[in-house]
Amino acid sequence: MKMKKALKFLFILVFVLPTIVSAQDNAPKKGWKFGMHSVGLAAGLYNPNFDYYNDGTYTKDWSSKFKVAPIFGANLELDVYDNVRVRVEGSYWKQTAKDENIAASQGGGSKELSVSLVPITGTLLFNILPTEKIQAYVGVGGGTCFVTTNYSRTGADGKIAANVAGEDKKGSDAIWSLVQGLDIPLAANLKLGIEAKFIFGHYNQQFTGKPTRSISLHGMEGLVTLNYAFGK
Repeated sequence: MKMKKALKFLFILVFVLPTIVSAQDNAPKKGWKFGMHSVGLAAGLYNPNFDYYNDGTYTKDWSSKFKVAPIFGANLELDVYDNVRVRVEGSYWKQTAKDENIAASQGGGSKELSVSLVPITGTLLFNILPTEKIQAYVGVGGGTCFVTTNYSRTGADGKIAANVAGEDKKGSDAIWSLVQGLDIPLAANLKLGIEAKFIFGHYNQQFTGKPTRSISLHGMEGLVTLNYAFGK
């Protein structure tokens, strides 16, 4: 329910609010200035650490482990001061680890664990080359990452095994990020972005008959963005 509300809020920010304020005069001003900067879409790759899964014994003999996977998102940026802006964004990432050859002594069949992440974050961005056409920027951000995990076990007879729901999870945990990137103008109001993010965070995962573990979300994220800039 919390994730649905957050996504609705993000939808309003990204798609409804711009239509309300896009007609406002965005002429450059000195000092504080509040208004729409841009709205855009993003796509790239994210490689979370997932230390307990990839480095421990949980998926030691699995046929595939968690690895880098595509991430997609949308963002809205607001001007707040000269060369300073605030970005609100949401993204979606999903990856699945599988063991397709469980030993007959363990019942045979296969099992898989899927993890989906929906980060909703705010980021403060600073232009460091404000006089250049290609603008470089850095930033720091934080927010909430909604996590959903689904574990399934299929027996040798092809039927879904019972008693695996204990390792499912729906919840949210805090994440933080350091950002650096470039904005490259393509047309009067259109710009291409190239961005790198360093993600910091974790979430707590329960396991059937085992202690709760902290799963690391630390990792590198690379993005390409396409943004419509208002009043440019």
